Amino acid sequence: MDSQECKNCGQRNNCEKVYDQLCNSKGPSILRNTIEVLLIPLVLFIVAIITAERMFFTSVSNEPLRILCTITTAIIVVGLYIVVLKKWRYKN
Repeated sequence: MDSQECKNCGQRNNCEKVYDQLCNSKGPSILRNTIEVLLIPLVLFIVAIITAERMFFTSVSNEPLRILCTITTAIIVVGLYIVVLKKWRYKN
């Protein structure tokens, strides 16, 4: 913010206190949750697609069917991870 906006603000005297309180607040870290909910499912999906594509490459000759089987397998793997994660969080 520039100084002109601060001069017209009705909260200019309390502004520094508010930012100090926000900076010193002690909340739980969201890094672990972000990794569990966003990063791991994405990596699992990519690894599952690669693995399923290699697995179905020789057994399924029809390409559209192979793609469908590959994506379905990847979705099932990520879905199972989410179910296990929810059950684990419920217990803890």
